[in-house]
Amino acid sequence: MALRLSLLLLLAILPCIVHPISAAANGRALAESVDAAFWLYEAWPRSQKPARARAPNGFAHHLRLGMGTPPLNSTFVFDTVGALPWAQCQPCVHCLPQEGAIYNPLKSTSFVNLTCPSAGGTGCPYNFSYGGDAFTSGYLATETLTVFGRSFKNITFGCGTLNQGYYDNVAGALGLGRGNLSVPNQLGVDTFGYCFAPRATFFFFGSPPQLVPNTIAATTPIVENPALPSGYFVRLVSVTVGPTSIDVPAASDLLIDSKSPFTFLEPATYALVREALVAQLKPLKEASSAACGAVGLDLCFEADNSTNATPPEVTLRFDGDANLMVSEYLVEMSSRRLLCLAMLPSSKGSFPVLGRRVLMGTPVIYDLAKNVISFQPVDCATFGATFAR
Repeated sequence: MALRLSLLLLLAILPCIVHPISAAANGRALAESVDAAFWLYEAWPRSQKPARARAPNGFAHHLRLGMGTPPLNSTFVFDTVGALPWAQCQPCVHCLPQEGAIYNPLKSTSFVNLTCPSAGGTGCPYNFSYGGDAFTSGYLATETLTVFGRSFKNITFGCGTLNQGYYDNVAGALGLGRGNLSVPNQLGVDTFGYCFAPRATFFFFGSPPQLVPNTIAATTPIVENPALPSGYFVRLVSVTVGPTSIDVPAASDLLIDSKSPFTFLEPATYALVREALVAQLKPLKEASSAACGAVGLDLCFEADNSTNATPPEVTLRFDGDANLMVSEYLVEMSSRRLLCLAMLPSSKGSFPVLGRRVLMGTPVIYDLAKNVISFQPVDCATFGATFAR
């Protein structure tokens, strides 16, 4: 995969050259070391393995990996939108609370600070915004990362010394988005994927085996969006709710965001989905708008009589005939005795989002060489067992 000299997404860096020749050579070496293999880890139950993935408190899925030499095991958020891996670094101008020690470059023998000619040869600063008041800034460097027991040298990452408004006690983010400094690109792999589940989450990089014998899952093209070049967008064409088929009023490109628990649909599409669910989830009693607003959602039902209703099947249909059968579109708010729809209307000026909750239980595979994504027709247990053979 060719390395480009520009950073993507909302990443602002002073113009600089980040050793393109050595970076390309490093990518080839990494590709050879991966050798079309995969790295796999079952998140729950926890073990003493050096890498693990988890979804604490129902928020973003996390991955534990080692940074530096000797490796400092830290927890990172799994980020399909960000185009840069980054970690909080000492000394901090402002760092957020995190689980475990904050990475200190002075304690690693493999840390290398990068320099940019445009910065006068004194460093290579970066600034990465997640929107709102969430951002990270610092300088670029290279380090050895240990992922699932394998060590990879000279990985470029953001050493964040000024970080704000983010995260769930994590050390940083594992940026998997589209861009020359994203993790898949730096590892030299064309394929990666994952399967989110409440108690067993799987990730892999490399080429997976055929998951269902004698079948090929339908794929949907990755749509590029100049407003967010690092994002993986897929085009939604229709939604079915039980027997009701809903055509999307206009082309709607959804951003796949592993950090977002909820899916955000264009308001017109959302309104039709909501209407169909309310009609088909009777005899559930719809909760008041105040009760829904208290949990930050738009449609909730009183959970007292939820056993008397059978939720209809919901399928999202994408360009290219790729279907995503959604089983986890209702979330129980047990503290408030509510059963809520894990979807919302997108707001003006924001991207519609395909969030993590609707992807639960479905293997998602990114083929970057073919520029397509597939939703595999197997569950997470089958997905994990396939790799364990």
